[in-house]
Amino acid sequence: MKKIDLAETREFNPMGMKSIVLHDSEHFKILNFNINGGSIFPVHSHDLDGQLSILVIEGEGAFLADDNATIPAKTGDMLVSDIREPHGVRAHRCYHCPANLRDNENFPVCAYPDCW
Repeated sequence: MKKIDLAETREFNPMGMKSIVLHDSEHFKILNFNINGGSIFPVHSHDLDGQLSILVIEGEGAFLADDNATIPAKTGDMLVSDIREPHGVRAHRCYHCPANLRDNENFPVCAYPDCW
């Protein structure tokens, strides 16, 4: 058995996304993608058989799909799809920040360390 403390993997990249491998075995892989508010994990697919799940641990945004399709996503929401199906994620701007910053289109990523 293996216990993973997600608090220890709460690392963010100011440029948009931080990827951390939590578990990797022959049968199962778990990745933690920490995405800054205002950032996008682009729509992509994998030439593999199987399924994937994407769980929103914190925040709000959207699950992304082919043809610009979106599905609203918030804390606790999970997307399940075939790995070959195009998928991606968009994180909304940080709502911890003052309204004058979060509503400013020229300020897409939170500059407050407490939000990261």
